[in-house]
Amino acid sequence: TKIPMSIYGVSAVTNKNSAYDGFDEETDEELLERLLFKVRQPATSGNKNHYIIWATNVEGVGGVKVLPLWNGNGTVKVIITNAENEIATEDLIAKVQNYIDEQRPIGATVTVVSPKPLNIDIGLKVTKGSGNPNEIKNVVNDFFKTTAFEREYVSYAQVGKVILEKTATGVQDYSDLTLNNKAENIALTDEQLPTVGQVYLIE
Repeated sequence: TKIPMSIYGVSAVTNKNSAYDGFDEETDEELLERLLFKVRQPATSGNKNHYIIWATNVEGVGGVKVLPLWNGNGTVKVIITNAENEIATEDLIAKVQNYIDEQRPIGATVTVVSPKPLNIDIGLKVTKGSGNPNEIKNVVNDFFKTTAFEREYVSYAQVGKVILEKTATGVQDYSDLTLNNKAENIALTDEQLPTVGQVYLIE
């Protein structure tokens, strides 16, 4: 309902309600990825690939995971993230549910949900460099988004690698890295999406 910055040629906004669920326009690379999936993964008779294609046909959907027979014969669970690979809103979930209900085979019971966030606190001792907790949180969250639905666990080693590789973190070397107070991988269920909770630097 307000313009937070100066936009050339725009002097006022007359929305009655605030805008929401806005997403960056699909890139050429993302469109190509969807096309290649459709070509390479045959979708027939409401199989798993069919549900993935139906879900990604809805604007604003990013990642998709399909769980056939999740609650017995004829049941399908479709888990989605938004275009930024974050938790989807109820409106986006409803749009996907309605679209799939129009496409699905007769007799299939489909449930569309978004994953639940799994908070992961990160602790480490910076042995070389300054260490910026906010930037550590940002780069690890970005890493989590790019790997949404691709792994069954959060890799302890890969989190440490990301912290070292991204110069914005200020960390040139570290010791005593922990994820939720443990120096080990963290298991994920099909319906969990990792997100960084707190980052604390050990003195």
